Amino acid sequence: MLGFAVHELHSKFDQEWEVAAYLSAIAVAISGGHFKMVPVRILAAICREENLEPDLIQAGLVQLSSPPRGDSHDEQLLQEVVALCQSRGMTQAHAHVCTSWLGDWLAPTRLLMSGGHNGSELVAYMVHVLDCARKEAVASVFEVVLSSSEVLQGLLSQSPQPVCEILAAYFSERFLTPERVADHVAHLVALSSVSTAAMAEVNALIAMVSSKAPSILSSSTMTRAVLGLAKLPPGSGAERARGLLAQMMQAVPSEQLDAEAVLSALVEAEAHDALQPVWVRGGEPGNVLRSMLLGGEPSRALAYIELLCSSADCPRHLKQAVLDAILDEVAQLVSMSPRTMARLVYELFPEDNLKVLNMLAEAPEAQFLYVAAMTQYQSESGRLGTIRRETVTRALELAPQYAPEMMLKILEEFPDDYDLRTALSLAQLHQVPSAEAYLLERCGDDRGSLRLLLHAMDLRLADPEITGDLTDLALDSGEIAVAEVEAVLQVCNRADTAVPVSYTHLRAHETPEHLVCRLLLEKKKKNTQHIVIET
Repeated sequence: MLGFAVHELHSKFDQEWEVAAYLSAIAVAISGGHFKMVPVRILAAICREENLEPDLIQAGLVQLSSPPRGDSHDEQLLQEVVALCQSRGMTQAHAHVCTSWLGDWLAPTRLLMSGGHNGSELVAYMVHVLDCARKEAVASVFEVVLSSSEVLQGLLSQSPQPVCEILAAYFSERFLTPERVADHVAHLVALSSVSTAAMAEVNALIAMVSSKAPSILSSSTMTRAVLGLAKLPPGSGAERARGLLAQMMQAVPSEQLDAEAVLSALVEAEAHDALQPVWVRGGEPGNVLRSMLLGGEPSRALAYIELLCSSADCPRHLKQAVLDAILDEVAQLVSMSPRTMARLVYELFPEDNLKVLNMLAEAPEAQFLYVAAMTQYQSESGRLGTIRRETVTRALELAPQYAPEMMLKILEEFPDDYDLRTALSLAQLHQVPSAEAYLLERCGDDRGSLRLLLHAMDLRLADPEITGDLTDLALDSGEIAVAEVEAVLQVCNRADTAVPVSYTHLRAHETPEHLVCRLLLEKKKKNTQHIVIET
C-alpha cells in the first residue's frame, strides 16, 4: 500500500491531490525502515512539507541510501534537500545527505562550526569522520577545525576531555607529519588557558601523543605536560593523569626531558608508577622497589626482586641495593605478602634472615606472619634443616599469642631446631596443652603427657558451652573430642610400656557419658544373665 502511495504521489505530483497525506504516509514508512531508496522528487517534497515534524523527516533520511539521480534536475533537487535540512535544523540528516550521498565532508563541518550548535555535536561528528572517512577527508575536516582558534577555544572550554581525546587519536594518524603535529600541539597549548580543565586535558593529550611518538614534541612541551599532570590535586582527574604519566615516562627517554624537574615533580606527587621507569633507566633498583611498594604493587615488587637477584651473574652491589630496600620496607612487604617475602629471603638472602627478623622486632604481628610463612615454606619445600634456629625459636615464642594451634605443628616439623626445656616452658606459660604434652613425651615423661591430655579432654567434654544438653552429649562430645582422643592414642602407641590406671582412678574421673555407658553395659549384662538362668 505504501509502495502504491509513492507511485500515486509521483504520478500526480503536479495535481497536488492529497499531497500532504501521501507525504505523511511516506515519511512514516521511511522512518520505520520500510524503504531504503526513495526518488529525489519525493524526498524534496517531504522536506518542503511544513506540516511534517523535522524529527520524523530526519529519522527517515538518515536510514536511506543515496537516491538515483538521472539528470541535472535531480542534482538541483538534492541540493535543495541539503538546504532544507540545514534551514529546518535537521543536523544529522544534513550530515548524512552530505557525506553519504554527496561525499562532501566539509559542509557539515562548517555548519556545526557556525553559531547555534554546541561543541558536543561537532566532537561527535569528528569522531564519525575519523572512523568512516578516507584520510583526505579526515585531514581536511580536522585542519578546518584546528585552524579556527575561536571554535577550538570553545571546544576546549565546553568539552575539553572528549575533544583532546579525539585530537590525540587524529595526531597519531600516520599521514600527518611530525612538524604539523607539533604545530597543532603548540596551538592547543596557547589556547588551553581558557580553563584549568582545558589545560589539564591538553597536558593529557601531550602525554598520549608522546607515549606513541616520543620524538615528535619538544623537550619543553613534554616537560611542561609532565609538571602539569603531576600537580593535579586529588579528585581532578589525578588518577587518570597518573596512568598517562606512567605511559609517557615508559616511552619517553629521560634525556628528552628536564630530568631534574620531572623527577622532583613525580616524587612530590607520589606518582610511583611513573617513577618506576625513571628509576629503572637510572639503574637504581632500590628506588624502583620502593616506588612499586608505595604504589600498592607488592606482587610486582617481589617479582622485580626475584628477576634481579635470581640470575647467577647478578652483581653483588645490585643485590645489596635490593636487600637494603627490602629491609627499609620489610614490614609493609610482609604485611602484603608474607609467603612471597619468606620465599624470597629463603631462596635469595638466606644469610640475612636474622637481619629481617631484627627489622621486624617492633612489629610482632608482622614478625609472626613472616616466621610462620618461613617455617611453612621450608616444610613444603622439603629441604628441612636449612633454616636458621632463631626463626623456629621466634616462631614458638609468637605462635601462642597469634595462632596457638600452630605451635604443635612447628614442634613436630622442626624437632631439632629448638631447645626442649625452653619450648616446654613456653607451652606451659601460654597453656597450650597439645604442645606441652608433646614436649613432655619427648622429655621422657609419658605419664605426664597422657595425664595432661586426659585432663584436657575432660575439661573439653565438661564445658557446657561445648557439650550442651545431656541428650546431645554423646554426639557433640564425640565429634569435639576426636583430636584429643587421637592425641591420647598416639601417646599410648608411642609409649615403651603401658601406663597402668586403677579402677578407682577411672571411677574418680568418670564423666557423664562414661557413666551412661557403664550403666547401660551393666544393665545389658544383668539382662543376659537373667535370660541364661531362666533357660
